[in-house]
Amino acid sequence: MSPRKKVRILRSMRSTHVFTLAGVPVGFQTGYLFLLFYFSYQFFAIGPLYAGIAAAIITVSLLVHEFGHAMMCKRYGLNPQVILVTMGGLCAHDRAKSNKHDALIVAAGPLVQIAFGVACWAAYEALGPATPTAAGKPSIEHFALQLLYWINIYWGLLNLLIPLWPLDGGQLYRLLLLRYLSPAKAEKITHWTGAIIGVGGGIAGALLYQSLFIAFIGVILGFENIRRINSKAASGAIRTRNKTVDSLLTSAGEAITEGDFREAARAAFQAKSEQGVGEDQLGAIWSILAISHTKMGEHDDAVDYAKRAPASPAVFASQIESLVALGRQSDAQALLRGGDAPKLPAKAREKLEALAGLDA
Repeated sequence: MSPRKKVRILRSMRSTHVFTLAGVPVGFQTGYLFLLFYFSYQFFAIGPLYAGIAAAIITVSLLVHEFGHAMMCKRYGLNPQVILVTMGGLCAHDRAKSNKHDALIVAAGPLVQIAFGVACWAAYEALGPATPTAAGKPSIEHFALQLLYWINIYWGLLNLLIPLWPLDGGQLYRLLLLRYLSPAKAEKITHWTGAIIGVGGGIAGALLYQSLFIAFIGVILGFENIRRINSKAASGAIRTRNKTVDSLLTSAGEAITEGDFREAARAAFQAKSEQGVGEDQLGAIWSILAISHTKMGEHDDAVDYAKRAPASPAVFASQIESLVALGRQSDAQALLRGGDAPKLPAKAREKLEALAGLDA
């Protein structure tokens, strides 16, 4: 993937590209400025310089963590991109080939961060006892190194050890459960655990530590896990295939071949209702629904399903046909002219262009 394409991905996530380091583009969302302000504000009492240093330290610490993930991603050729967001940071990347690779990528972030924190602690100890300045403030060196080792060691350990999805510990917890349980059970237990820890931790942060930030983060993550409990979509890669879904998709494909589009749609809907549907299976479901609904004349639904389906010539053709049937020729023409259209045989493309009213 070219650097220019990576930057476009950053922009698609509503983030601003800032720089590229070791082939990894780095960007931030405007919500990250809220985190910077909240974290640095508590140090304004010492002085504006210390607040600015604190803002720089949290940024460096997050980048160290995310680049731990990113460097492991690069080892597997997964095209990582680092983005600083309101809740901290994330490393977006292509899908890994195995749960083992996922686990190594997830664990690399906090482990690199903890190692960095230990190095900062050693440097702090090497400085010797802290000597306050004439104004009674800590020296810049001691302040910076102490904050660096505190953030990176303690935050790294919490991130790694607490089984709260989507933190790294929660993702590792989910991968561990997938080794011994069905995908449906692993997902349920992961998110029930995350809901209890998130909401409980948020309440504890408010009552015991009087920290609105801990309360906010805990409750937000807790409710995100609650939302996920009854979701049909998996919260990560599911590599243990649901054989019932495969069987239903085979039946749906046969029904399309035979021209029984209503039966194809029925089988696809039944497959979608199963627990533990894999990403590729879900893509096939959306594709079948887009094609079958186009053929049944249910064009509004077909256009909606086509947007969710992976790009393929059959889905693209169904999308164009449905848009034209809905009187949306201009939208159909824009798709045909767009650079994201899948490659089609010349005759098939000419047919679609004629249907959309494009000049030869």
